[in-house]
This record gives sequence, C-alpha cells and structure tokens, in this order.
Amino acid sequence: MKARIIALLVLGVSVLYSCQKEEDVKPATNPRFSVAYIQELDSEGVQFAANVFDFGSDEILEYGFVYSSSSLPKVDKDDMVSQTGKPGSTFELKGTHSMKLGQKYWVAAFIKTSKGIVYSKVIDFISKGSLGFLFSEIVAPSSVYFGDTITVKGSGFSKILGNYRATIQGSPAKVLEVSESGFSLVIPEIFSFGEKQAIEGLYDIEISVAGKVLALEYPLNFRQPIFKIDPNQNVNYEDTVKIQGSYLLSEAVQAKYILENGEEYFLPIVDFSESQIRFKPVAKFSDPNPEIHVTVRGKKYIVSNSFRLKAPEVEPNQVFTRRTFDWFTLKGKNFNIHYPEWNSLSFGGLDLNYEIQSVTPTSLTLRTSAGNDQYIPRNIEVYPNNSGQNSVNSIGLTFTDPILPFFNPEGIFREDYGVGGGISMGDYGYFFRVNSVYKFTPSTRKMELVAENNLSEVLLANIFTLKSPNGKIYSGGHADNVFLFQSSPEMFEFDPANNSLSKLPKIPSDVIQPLSVYSTDRYLYYEGGFKITPAEGYVEVNERWRYEFSTKSWEKLASQTGIKDYSLRLKSFWYKGKLYQIGVENREDNVIALQEFDQLQETWTTIVNFSNQSPVESEIIPIIGNEAFLFTPAQVIKINLDTYTESTVKNIGEVSSNLWFSPMQVMGINGKIYSTSNFERVVVELDPAYFKY
Repeated sequence: MKARIIALLVLGVSVLYSCQKEEDVKPATNPRFSVAYIQELDSEGVQFAANVFDFGSDEILEYGFVYSSSSLPKVDKDDMVSQTGKPGSTFELKGTHSMKLGQKYWVAAFIKTSKGIVYSKVIDFISKGSLGFLFSEIVAPSSVYFGDTITVKGSGFSKILGNYRATIQGSPAKVLEVSESGFSLVIPEIFSFGEKQAIEGLYDIEISVAGKVLALEYPLNFRQPIFKIDPNQNVNYEDTVKIQGSYLLSEAVQAKYILENGEEYFLPIVDFSESQIRFKPVAKFSDPNPEIHVTVRGKKYIVSNSFRLKAPEVEPNQVFTRRTFDWFTLKGKNFNIHYPEWNSLSFGGLDLNYEIQSVTPTSLTLRTSAGNDQYIPRNIEVYPNNSGQNSVNSIGLTFTDPILPFFNPEGIFREDYGVGGGISMGDYGYFFRVNSVYKFTPSTRKMELVAENNLSEVLLANIFTLKSPNGKIYSGGHADNVFLFQSSPEMFEFDPANNSLSKLPKIPSDVIQPLSVYSTDRYLYYEGGFKITPAEGYVEVNERWRYEFSTKSWEKLASQTGIKDYSLRLKSFWYKGKLYQIGVENREDNVIALQEFDQLQETWTTIVNFSNQSPVESEIIPIIGNEAFLFTPAQVIKINLDTYTESTVKNIGEVSSNLWFSPMQVMGINGKIYSTSNFERVVVELDPAYFKY
C-alpha cells in the first residue's frame, strides 16, 4: 500500500512539472510584414515601403528591399537597398542604382535575422531609371600589361555581373568580383594604341552598369618592351630576321630602316608575338648592323645589334669581256633580291655608273658606264657591295669599246672650245684651244694650262696646228669671223721645252685657208688654198711660201701648187725620217694619195693611191707603230705605212658606248689615240687594239 502511494506521488509530480513547461516556453516565430509596395517611382529610382506586422522571435540584423530583372530576387545574388538593425513598424528605402529605364523589375521586402532571411511576396514594376553608381577611384598596379587586373571603386554598384559592360580603348574588358563598392577589370589582351597612349599614357576606359555609363581617360603605366640582343644572328637578304624579347604584344607592330639621308624603308612584318617580331630585310641597307626602328603599342624604339647582314659574295675566277652598256651576269650569293636597284657595286675606288637589270639569290645582271669623273679604265675589278660590305672575291671586267671616256678636265678647258689640233710630243700631248695651250699627261690624267695668246687679237690655231722636227709646235689663226672682219693670217711658235709662245713675222700673203702646211727641220711651208675678197668672195690661190727658222723670214717660192680643189686640207706627218702627206693626185677627181716630200726639190711624189675619196678631218694624223689613222667625216681608215694596205675601222660609232669624239683634235701617245669629245667636256681614249676591221 505504501509503495503504491509513493508511485502515485511521483507520477503527480511529473504531471505537474510537464504542465508548467508548456506554459513557460513559446515557439520561435519569423517576422511578418507586408509585400513591398511602391511609394514613388521617378528617374532617380524607386521609393519602396513595407509594413511590419510581427518582428518575430529572432534578432533582426538587416532589413530592406531586393530587386532583380528575374521574378525571384534574392539577396545573395541581386541588387538591393538595405539598412542594418531593426526597422520600425513601417520602413521605407529608395533604390537609386542598377535599374534601367523602361525595364521590368521584381522587388521583395526582406528582413535578415540571426537565423536567416525572410522575404515578402514579390511585386513587379517598370523602371523609370536610376541615379546609378558613384565612381571614386581606379586602383592599378605601378606597371600593367595585358591580362593584369585593375580595380574600380565607388558606391552604388550593381551586384549582378550581367549588368556590367566595360571597355579599354574600345576593346571589351572582363569584369570580375562585383560588389556594391566596386569591381575589377581585366586589361584586354589586345587593343589599339594611339599617340595619346604611347606618349601621354592616357587610356580611354568606359564602364556601363545597369544603363549608367561612365567614360574617362585614365593613366596606366604600360610595361615597356624588353628587346633581346642577338649578335650571332647572321642573315641573308632572302632570310627572315627575328627580334626577340619580352612584352612585345601589340595590336600592330612596325619595323623600318632609315638611311642617313632620311630615306625610310618599311620592313614587311611576317608575324609577331609576345616574345618575337619577324620581318623581311627589304631595304637598301648601308650598314651590316643596322639600327631598326620598331613601333610596339604605338611607341617607337631603336633596336641596335639585333642581327648582322651577311656580305654578298661572288664566285671566284669570273672574267667578262664586254662593251660598256652590254649586260652581263655574275654568279654568287646573298644579293639583295628585293629590288635590283638596291644592290650596290664597288669598282675599287672608281666612280662609275651602273644599272642593275635583274637579281636572284645567286645571280646579278648589270651593265656599267662612265660616272661623274667621266673615266672608265679598260680593265676593272667589280665587287658587289651591300650593307657597306664588299664581296671578298671580285669579277674581272675588260671593256672592248674602241672608245672610252678617259679624263674629265676641269676649269677653263671645258669652256675654251677646241678650234686647234692635238699634238703629241713623247709621253705628252698639247691641245690648242681658242687662245690657250694645254699640256696633257695621260699617265696621270692631268691637264694644265701652259700658255696663253696675249700676242694678237686673232685666234691661236683655227687655221692649222703642226709639229716640226725641230721640236717646236706651230699654229696659225685669223679673226673669229674672217668673213666680216678681213684679217690676214698670223702664225705662232710654241716651245714645249719652256712653254713659251711667240709670234712669227707676218706672212706677206692674205691666204686665209691654206691647202697644205708642213715642216722640215729648216722650213715651215704654207701653200695653196684660198683668200676672201669683198668683190669676188672665195678666190683660189696657188702660191707657195716658206718660213726659214734660222733667219725668221718668209720667202715666196717660184713653183706653184697644181691642186685646184681649194676646199681640201692636206695633212702631213713624219715616219722613219721621211715627210709624208695625205695628198691628192693632180687629176679632176682628186684621188686621195700618200705622197712623200723631196726636201731637195721641194716637191711631192705620189707613192700610192687609196680607195678612200674623203678628206682627212683631223688636224694631225696619229701614227701608232707603223700605222697611220685617217679620220674622215664618215669613217676611220688605217694605213700600213710599210705595205700601204688600207683597212676601214668598223666599230667606231657603234651605239654600244654612247661616246663620240672630235676628229679635229686627235693625237697618238704610247699606242693610244686621245681626243676631246664632241661636246668638248671630256678627253676620250681610242685604243687601236680594240678596233675591228
């Protein structure tokens, strides 16, 4: 019985305790509040409001409104406007960012407690726009490069990544780590660089967040390229050149070579990357280690010693025998294949012109001509020369032109046109001009004024020029225009031993143009020809005169010349101690003949007649060895003075050399014939060894 009472007591106590617990402990409750409603909607944003019915049982940490272009806005992923702490029975907040004009949004009121987030029902609205974010600063590393990140700071930014659009220099930039206080931008991999970016370091950045756009210029310190120098990079013109380094990425790169005269060559870019730029050496380089002007990201850099151009080279033992202006092809390697005219040639210090016709990696086709100094030697060595480097080997070139430019005399010689002959005296020659005598030294290509005519008003040598066996040179002249100003001839003696010029006693004759003038060691003969009278004009004369050197006196000979053609001029020369002249047979057809002078009888005897019927133009007949060369208006004829055979030179006047000469002034010196050119500007050399018959 006692045990039963105890059991009931315990049960009663238990029931009593249980009833007490249900009374003291209340269940946890969430806040209850109304759906968000729109108080005001304008271009600055939306005024949201909500009524709180029950604050619930948990601590309230934050309250506000979350809105989104999706129908289920959530705090963790969408934009919102909020405040911390516990609201009153009614709370209002205005959303002023991340809403585009005219777009439909859904909004929910929310209260965040210590246990979680409670949302109201969702309503929708059409936005009239919003004030958007407020920008404060951009934070960038001290130096940046493609792919680096910069941070944009401010307030009122959207938390929705899809609301962002950003560009740098017009190129899309990736947006990262968005929050209400800012976000990060990744610098695009490639974008354009202009002068402002290259020089001033200012970059156009544009940010668009939920319809609000911010455009600004901002300074970024872009990394400079680092160029790696490779002095062992030796290239041919057909190769591709590499410039290696780091930080070389760019939307476009440019490489060019600039000559000292400012001429620019843009080098074709093959490709480029982060670590190298490749281009073709398409330029007329003057330096084997050229400086290359490289433009990367709009900024210019000079890169030196990044490569070395190989010298051109020709195959050894190449010899060519050609006329000037004839094309020839030399074999070798590493010629400038990009443009023929960019290949250079060196002629051992000589100034010659040349023209490149075509080029391949292993051949060069060219031709040569006289340069500024108007001088082409018979034999030359030709070196291809590119980038300032000669080929080790050269090619031998022998010109077969019968006439080559030999010397370009300067000064008054060029202006003092030639009206006299050219006389050779041993290793020298003497050109008689209007009123001057010039000494010509072929071995040194030298022309010097040695005498001037200050003795008379007449010209020095427009009648004749003649070398005498006595070692002197004689000339005769009359007034420049004898037809208007009647003047009898005057004659001069030039002594090469002392360069003295003197006037002979005046001849007692008015024969202006003699038929023949010749000399022995005792006399100077002057005969035939014509005179001019006001009444009759041209009048033929047949008188003969001689001047005795010892007595310095003139004497008229009793004999007369029988030649009737006063338009002829007969030319004399000495050979093996005898005096000859190219004369005419005393016949109506005036056959050209070789005549020998009898000093005792003072008469001419015909030795042989020639087929040539043209008069000799040259004042002097050059003698080379045993051959005399007759320069007529139409051709050059060689006479063998031992066999009296004649040959016509066929290759003088060929178009090949574009050179011609003045046949009036020719002289033979040491196996060559020298003359002034037609334009009186240069002295040319005629080499009988290259005459063709």
